Amino acid sequence: MNAESSVTPLFVPLDAGSSHCVAFLKKVNEKYGSGLALDSYFDLYRWSIDHIDLFWDTVWDDVVIVGYKGQHVVDNNAAPTTNPPWFSEARINWAENMLTCRSADKFALIQASMLIYHLLIYPIIMTD
Repeated sequence: MNAESSVTPLFVPLDAGSSHCVAFLKKVNEKYGSGLALDSYFDLYRWSIDHIDLFWDTVWDDVVIVGYKGQHVVDNNAAPTTNPPWFSEARINWAENMLTCRSADKFALIQASMLIYHLLIYPIIMTD
């Protein structure tokens, strides 16, 4: 009996085939098709290491980042230790992306102002 067969997973999904990871794997297979037949998470992981630019290009599209991606993702030939530029042509609005597709019944933004400071903090200072 090897060590791997005696390890109990921490979590086993009821339907792994309907997970977002499997859906993403299928998108990668469709997008880069001809000969690509990723079948498992490990296959996707391996492919993402060998094709860093294609993987992150697809992630950008999959998570629906609002903005201009540009043509450049990252240089596949650059060593990670050189910290190559990523998405060097990208133009995004951080606030727009943070506030897109949020819940209609929850607060997205709370304003902090001097009025709030005076109402909440100033009385505490005056009583001490």
